[in-house]
Amino acid sequence: LLRVWSAGCASGEELYSVAMVLHELLGRPGEWTLELLGTDIDQEALERARQGIYRAWSFRRTPQDLVARYFTEEGSLWRLRDDIRTMARFARHNLVLDPVPQEDGVPLQFDLVLCRNVLMYMPRSVREDVAARLGESLAPGGRLMVAAVELDGSLFGGLVAERLGGATVYRRPQAGASARRPRSAVPGRKLFDTSSRSSFVGGGVPRRQAGPGAGAPQAIAERTATPREAAAPARSVETAAALAARARAEADRGRPEARSIAERAVSLDPLCAEAHHVLGLLAMERGDLEGAAAHFRRALYVEPGLAPAHLAMAAVAERQGRRSAAARHRAKAVELLSRLAADAEVPGEPGVPAGWLLEMARGGGSGDGAAAEREP
Repeated sequence: LLRVWSAGCASGEELYSVAMVLHELLGRPGEWTLELLGTDIDQEALERARQGIYRAWSFRRTPQDLVARYFTEEGSLWRLRDDIRTMARFARHNLVLDPVPQEDGVPLQFDLVLCRNVLMYMPRSVREDVAARLGESLAPGGRLMVAAVELDGSLFGGLVAERLGGATVYRRPQAGASARRPRSAVPGRKLFDTSSRSSFVGGGVPRRQAGPGAGAPQAIAERTATPREAAAPARSVETAAALAARARAEADRGRPEARSIAERAVSLDPLCAEAHHVLGLLAMERGDLEGAAAHFRRALYVEPGLAPAHLAMAAVAERQGRRSAAARHRAKAVELLSRLAADAEVPGEPGVPAGWLLEMARGGGSGDGAAAEREP
C-alpha cells in the first residue's frame, strides 16, 4: 500500500503528475494498491480536479512524454485518461483548522506528503501548527516535500532533512522518533473512501514492501513540477523581467542557479522588483534574514503594492521577533489583496488567485477560498 497526500492541491495538476509517475514506475497491475488524496479549501478547484480537464499550460512543467501518453487533446483543452483520473481522490480540507485526514476515526499515515508554496504565506504561529500536523501525517520513513523557500529546520524539528532527486525533503524517522504534534485541531471527519482505492489489482500488500515503490519519492521529486512555478521565458530574452521569472521558477525547484539568474536581472535593472523579491526569498532560505529584508525593502520601494513582498517581510520580521513590524506588513498585504477580485492573479505570484492568498495571509480561516485555478 502506498499513500500520497497533496495538501493544498488546487485543481489537481500536481497529484495527477504523481499518478502518472507512479503508473510508469510501478509497472504492471497487481503489485501495489495506491491511495492518492488531494485536498484543498476551494470546492470549485476540487471539482475541476475531479473532472481532469485542463488548459495546455497546466501541465507545461510535466515531461512531455507523459503528457502525450496520458492526455487527449479536445480543442483548446486536454482531457486526462480515465484510468489515471480514477487513481486520485479529492476532498475539502482546511490545513489550518482540520486534523490529519482520517479513516474510521484513525489518522492516516502517508508515505509522501506534498505541500508546496502554501506555508510561506501563513503567519508564523499558523505555520508551526500546520507544519507539525504535516509531520504527524507521515508514516515512519515517509517524506514531506515543501517549496525550497519554505525549508525551515525550526518548523520541522521532528523530521530529518535529506537530499532527494536534487531537492531537499523532510523524512520522518523510523520507530523511536516522531514529529511534533499540533497544539490543537478540531474533531476529524473521514476523508478517504477506502472502497474507491486505486488498485493495481491484487489487493493488499505489506506496507513499505521492498520493490519499485521504494523509489517513488525520488522519482516524484525528479519528474513532477513545483506547483505554481512561473513559466520560464526563453533564455534568449535577456530582459530583467524575463530573468526574474526564470529565477523564480528555478528557486521553486530548489536549483542553485536561481541566485545568479536573479542577480543578473538586477545588474540589468537595479529597480527590478521581481528580482529583488526572488533574491529575498533565496536569502531567507539561506537563513540570511538581514539580506532578505534588504531585498524585500528594495522590491517594496519600487512596487509598494507588491503584496507577496509584504508577506515575505512579515515572515522575516516574525523570525526576528519584531512582532509589530510583522503585523504591519501582514495587515498591508491583507489590505492590498482585499482590493483585488478573488479570482484575479496576484502580481508577483503567477497563477495564484488573490482570494486564496488573502485567506492564507489571514491565517487560513474556514472559507472556501478563491474560485480561480491555481496553476502548477
